[in-house]
Amino acid sequence: MLCVQPKNPDRAFIQCSYFDHDGNRTGCGALYHPRCVGTSKKIVGEIGSFKCPLCRRKTKERNHKNALKSLKIDP
Repeated sequence: MLCVQPKNPDRAFIQCSYFDHDGNRTGCGALYHPRCVGTSKKIVGEIGSFKCPLCRRKTKERNHKNALKSLKIDP
């Protein structure tokens, strides 16, 4: 479950922003408390990107559909 706490300017947030397979920056732009999504602001800063749980799920579903298409199987 994602965080449903009210926005608090005193708490750190990370924004969903990452690079797609073509090297383009993308992401939904949603803000999350690092702790609520199992990471830290320091880790995200070192990696330089963060893909939120919803975007990870959408990417996984899209990759699954593409794999089925390549095998010519109806999803």
